[in-house]
Amino acid sequence: MALGVIFVWMMTCVYQIDTVPTWHNGYTTLAFFLTVLLSGPILAAAILRAARVTFNTTPFAIISVLALIACAGVIVLQGLSLASIHSSVQQASALVPDYASLQVWRVVLLCAGLGCWLCPLIRRREPHVAGLILGLILILGGEMIGRVLFYACT
Repeated sequence: MALGVIFVWMMTCVYQIDTVPTWHNGYTTLAFFLTVLLSGPILAAAILRAARVTFNTTPFAIISVLALIACAGVIVLQGLSLASIHSSVQQASALVPDYASLQVWRVVLLCAGLGCWLCPLIRRREPHVAGLILGLILILGGEMIGRVLFYACT
């Protein structure tokens, strides 16, 4: 696990370059780690549930919910800062005119994905593997929208 954290940290360092102002900030690092905290626990829950291993998934679900809240905060703060980020050629907000609506879709997919995991837990039932996999797919879809926006802002 420690090597995974180091690997994610090193990936974020690659994107901290001065020549791309939209990447050269703390939001990039936060986005990478929040992706891990959003998708990792539900992936682990799906794998362990498929292997019929019983464990309490509630603490891991709480981690993902907190990551979702932090992700929403990052989305809002980064969206507000786009107007002030510019290169010598163009302003960052002009690069992705549909930034806000795509971020809304991203949050909807993330919430729906976590909902596939949380709804059974709220009803005090074990989540089904199919529900966890669907949740993982929705979360990864939301994160893919985030990555598309990330690369489009260059």
